Amino acid sequence: MFSTDVKQYIESNCLIGVDDKVIVGLSGGADSVALLAVLAELRIPLVAAHCNFHLRGDESNRDERFCRDLCRRLGLELLTVDFDVASQMDQTGESVEMACRTLRYEWWRSLVKSGAGSLIAVGHHREDNIETFFINLFRGCGLAGLKGMLPKNGRIIRPLLFTTRGMIEDYLMEKGLGFVTDSTNLEDEYRRNKIRLNIMPVIEREFPGASEAICRTMENLRRNHTVYTDHISCLQRQFTDDGGRIDVKGIIESTSDPATSLYELISPSGLKYTVAMDIIKSVTDGIDKGGRHFGTYMLDRGTLYTKAPEADNRVLEIEYMTARDFEEILKSGKPGNDVLYLDADAVQGKHLSVREWRNGDRLAPFGMKGTRLVSDILSDAKVPLDEKKNVKIVECDGTILWVVGFRTSRHFPITAATQRVAAVSFR
Repeated sequence: MFSTDVKQYIESNCLIGVDDKVIVGLSGGADSVALLAVLAELRIPLVAAHCNFHLRGDESNRDERFCRDLCRRLGLELLTVDFDVASQMDQTGESVEMACRTLRYEWWRSLVKSGAGSLIAVGHHREDNIETFFINLFRGCGLAGLKGMLPKNGRIIRPLLFTTRGMIEDYLMEKGLGFVTDSTNLEDEYRRNKIRLNIMPVIEREFPGASEAICRTMENLRRNHTVYTDHISCLQRQFTDDGGRIDVKGIIESTSDPATSLYELISPSGLKYTVAMDIIKSVTDGIDKGGRHFGTYMLDRGTLYTKAPEADNRVLEIEYMTARDFEEILKSGKPGNDVLYLDADAVQGKHLSVREWRNGDRLAPFGMKGTRLVSDILSDAKVPLDEKKNVKIVECDGTILWVVGFRTSRHFPITAATQRVAAVSFR
């Protein structure tokens, strides 16, 4: 019955196509084991992927051994990776939870890029989605957050999102499949655990059936969000031209909530709702002449323009040194992010250039697999909005090598075979 329900859920939500191969995120916990087993039972092409974060000593290695045994039993291929979470936290300032999540998803995406599979399946179930609802509620968010997780988001699919933890455990018992328990899930430490262990039991006791009602609410909000995003797309076509100019005066005259409408158009630039309110007030009060600046925009006579980049007289400087000189720098302390060190012979004849960073730019960070959005790197570093526009990118033939002052890439690294080192600075 469980596998039949999962099959119907996959088909009704168009999660997996006939040509897809699925990468299953396998931790060894009940959710991921059930996900792997039921997709295998449905004869869907699979490969399992296990991350070892080495955060729990022998327990982490036990989980990996369990995953190997399980995949051997099911006749499935298992891919594994080891991560240095502490290094990730040092580089990005992320919490343990966020560092693990970043490493996990970037590795999965790299597997898709390498052709290991076309979709990434994760074992989120109904209780996980309810926890997400509360986390976003407590943060203070709109429809996008309160609608919860989606059955499919890009290449991420959640075939078990409709199931409960009880249904999952019953299925595993029926199939004679064991699972491992992460001891940290039993600790009242992380936000999700606090909701799971403390908040939800009280809510269910005082309001029986609350979980079902919350799920219905999220489904309603998902439908509302679809209508909302369609409306915003219409606003963008109506009030934004090909040059990126926004007709603020037209938005004020044509919409019932101009601040919210404008916010949805400018929020991809990192501007907050309060900025949208200030822009609307400037137009309605008639103080929008002469060019008022709002982040990356300039307001003049009811129209919001994308500002031209300011002139920058800084240039790249390249200093060459021997590999032994570079070793001395390493001995004196870890190289900072103010200099980019490259294998000089590897980049010889290639063109290095500097430009402004753009939304969608991605860097392959040194010491990590996969890539990260430059916007996420700057957000993690808590760079103020008015300073973000001044951040530069160094490229080599279109490949980003350096978010100047913040992160370097793993391209053209210094290795044991390196004889000359190029030290690139921006002055």
